[in-house]
Amino acid sequence: MDKVKRTSFLASVIFFFCLISSNGLAQSDSDAVASLKGLKGVFVLVEELGSYLENDGLNRDQIKTDVELKLRMAGIKVLTQAECFKLPGTPYLYINIASVGAKEPFPHTFAYNAEVSLYQQGRFFYISRPIPAATWNKEKIAMVGRFNVQNAIRTTVKDLMDGFINDYLSVNPKGGN
Repeated sequence: MDKVKRTSFLASVIFFFCLISSNGLAQSDSDAVASLKGLKGVFVLVEELGSYLENDGLNRDQIKTDVELKLRMAGIKVLTQAECFKLPGTPYLYINIASVGAKEPFPHTFAYNAEVSLYQQGRFFYISRPIPAATWNKEKIAMVGRFNVQNAIRTTVKDLMDGFINDYLSVNPKGGN
């Protein structure tokens, strides 16, 4: 495969992930961190994984277990869905991993976007009822070889969770419990 086709392919993959990961709402880092203040815990919601990832042995339960373990180790309460609905703002962590398996020119490569977002119910002046909105978000776009996809994605999600935990603890020093 010539250099032009390879460059075109990589540009297409990057463009695809930029489209699916655009949040649409601008927010400063300080506002995002401030939105974590006073949270008593979070519910964890992991989006369905694509067939590429599931066929290579990665599943939602692994990601959810990794995320919940990191939260508990940091002293952040993991809420059940029922507990989440009882709290102001109904806070939940949303984990989404979008992936594309390449055929040409890299048949054993995955491109992926891993996203960790905190959603809370909010009111907007033009909408009469509360709706969920991402108040904190971190994501990473990467490419990985097929034989390392499970480890790479789980490590990426753990790294993104470190960012969430650091921001959470910066405004909730005692773990918020």
